[in-house]
Order: sequence, then structure tokens, then C-alpha cells
Amino acid sequence: MSGKDDQLRRQVEMSKHTDEDYLKHILQIRLQKGTVRIRDLSEAIGRSDSSVRAAVGKLTERGYVRENEGRGGNVELTEEGRSIAEQILGRHRMIQDWMIRLGIGAEEADKQACQMEHVISDRVISAIQRHVELA
Repeated sequence: MSGKDDQLRRQVEMSKHTDEDYLKHILQIRLQKGTVRIRDLSEAIGRSDSSVRAAVGKLTERGYVRENEGRGGNVELTEEGRSIAEQILGRHRMIQDWMIRLGIGAEEADKQACQMEHVISDRVISAIQRHVELA
């Protein structure tokens, strides 16, 4: 694989991880507050409103979210977006719970789960789930 191909692959993976993070945060805010505003998402992700608005625009183009501009900029997940968000959030919670059971502090487990949730295989997630259920 050439250097350009490798660089392109990394950019695609980073974009996918970013999309997944946004979708996960949208779902979490929706579960907590009932509605998701751009400002809520900006605060959760730690980015400016304009950066988040641009990212939401890309997620809209990809069919993952709908933005209701007339309602204060509320963001809603599409079926596909919600499916991805639920999968990532489930992976995150599973990994975090497993790490806490291993004696890792909650804050560190959360940070590590945020990184692992995007790259861990279904096979490994299943093994972790079996381990957690046995513990």
C-alpha cells in the first residue's frame, strides 16, 4: 500500500470515528434531555457551535440526522443514525463496565472506552460481554 493510500485510509477512519462520536453524543443528549440543540452538542463535544453546525451538516448529507432549523436548531437522528449511535453507545458501555470491573477508575475507563468503541471487533465485544456476564 502506498503512503497516499495509507493516509487516505486513516482519514476515512478518522471521519468515521468522528461521525460515530457525534451520533453517540446526539443519542446521549436525546436520552437525557428529550431534545438535542446545537448548543447542547457543542458543550458535550467541546467544540464551537459553528464547528458542530458544520459537522451536523455533513451528518445530514450522509443521512444520519435531520436538523429542524425552525425549532431552535434541534437535531434528530434518522433510523440509520440511531442504529449506529445505539451500537456505539452499547459498545462504549460494555467496554467501560468491563474495565471498571477490572479495577480501572470510572474516568479512565470512560476515556479508554471512547477510543476502543470504534475499532474493537464484534468478536472481541462478544468475548467481553461473556466475561462481564460471568463476573
